[in-house]
Amino acid sequence: MKININAQRAVLLLTPLDLSELKQILSVMLNALGYKDAHGWVLNVCLVDDNTIEEYNNSLFALSGPTNVLSFPAGEQDSLEKLQYVKLIGELVLSVDTVKRESFLYGQDEREHFLWLLAHGLAHLGSPEQLKAGGLDHGEIHDNLSQKAFESVTLFI
Repeated sequence: MKININAQRAVLLLTPLDLSELKQILSVMLNALGYKDAHGWVLNVCLVDDNTIEEYNNSLFALSGPTNVLSFPAGEQDSLEKLQYVKLIGELVLSVDTVKRESFLYGQDEREHFLWLLAHGLAHLGSPEQLKAGGLDHGEIHDNLSQKAFESVTLFI
């Protein structure tokens, strides 16, 4: 499994996890959701500030203001799956500024909230079977996957 993390240096300094720990946590969560290491899965993660996620939110969804996490499932990938060694899961875009603000506003531990938002974002991508259908919207299945992913990494809190 390959996890690519992109972030500006200023954003990385605000992140409650270091990159190696973040990759380990994402790997554990993905395994809990059914993405096994041996299958060549790839996940892209972008850690951004509020201005950047607000631009995504506005240009892609016509919504104003920042949000905490956006998920972009890769969906059907016939050409890549035929290669049988690269399977793109999708991309998560997470605002570290929003994580900090929401943690403060909700009285939550910042690290725990960060992990919950990662689990929430990954659940939108769904399991390998659901990914082919374009991921998951909010609902019972999404909530169960979020909880499953989050519980898989509670030792990191």
